Amino acid sequence: MSNNLIIYYIRHGEPNYELDCLTELGKKQAEALSNCLVKIGFDEIFVSPVGRAKETAEPTLQKLNIKPQILEFLSEGKAWHYYAKDFDGTRFYWPYHYPEFVKYANSKRIVSLGNDWYKDEKLLKYNFEEGVLYFKENVHKFMETQGYIWDEDNNAYKRVNPKNKRIALFAHEGNSRAFVSALQNVPYPYVALHTELGHTCIIKIVMKPVAGDTNYCIPVIYSSASYEHLYSEDVKMFYDDLL
Repeated sequence: MSNNLIIYYIRHGEPNYELDCLTELGKKQAEALSNCLVKIGFDEIFVSPVGRAKETAEPTLQKLNIKPQILEFLSEGKAWHYYAKDFDGTRFYWPYHYPEFVKYANSKRIVSLGNDWYKDEKLLKYNFEEGVLYFKENVHKFMETQGYIWDEDNNAYKRVNPKNKRIALFAHEGNSRAFVSALQNVPYPYVALHTELGHTCIIKIVMKPVAGDTNYCIPVIYSSASYEHLYSEDVKMFYDDLL
C-alpha cells in the first residue's frame, strides 16, 4: 500500500462545554493520547477551530513540533447547523439522539433509499440535503489537497498526486458522523445510528486501492473508536462508570 494516505480522525477529550475547554480528566486524556500519537508520527495535523479540539491537539503538536492547520468544516458547529433539527417544536436535537428519528431512519424504507434517504417525504421538510452537500463539497475539496479527486461514476477517489503520509484530524463526535458519511459516500443515517466516538477516540482510515487498481482508492476504516491509549495509562473514559 505504498503512497497511500492514512487518516486519523480524533475526537477531543472530556470537555467543559460551557467554557469550551478540557476538564482535568480531559487534559489527562489528551496527554495519554499524545503519548500514543507521537509513536505513530504525522506529516500534517488539522484541527477544528473550536477550543476543546485545539486544546486536545496541543500536547501532540508540541511533542511533534508541528504547526496545526485549522479547518472550519471540522467544527462541531457546522455539523450542528446542518444536521441538528427541531423535531418536536421544543428544541434542536442531534438526529441520533431523537428516538423517533432513530426508529424511522433505521426502517427498511429509509435504508432502501440509500444515498437518497433525505428525499423521503417525511424528511424533506428538514432539508438534510443541504448538510449532505456541504460536507461532500468540503470533504472532497480537502481530499483534493491530499492528492485524491472524487469520481462519482466510479464511487471512488482517483489518485492524482498522492503521498505516502499520515495525517491527524482533531475534531468532534457530531462532526465525525458527517465527515465519515461524506468521505465514504455512505448514507448519513447509517453512520449516525451505528457509530459512537468517545473522548479522544481514534478512527483510522486508509485510502486503499480498489481491487488492486492503483488508479482508484476507497477509504477503508481499519479501526473505529479506538481508545487503548487511555487504558494503557490508566485514564478513564467518560462512560467507564456505566459499564
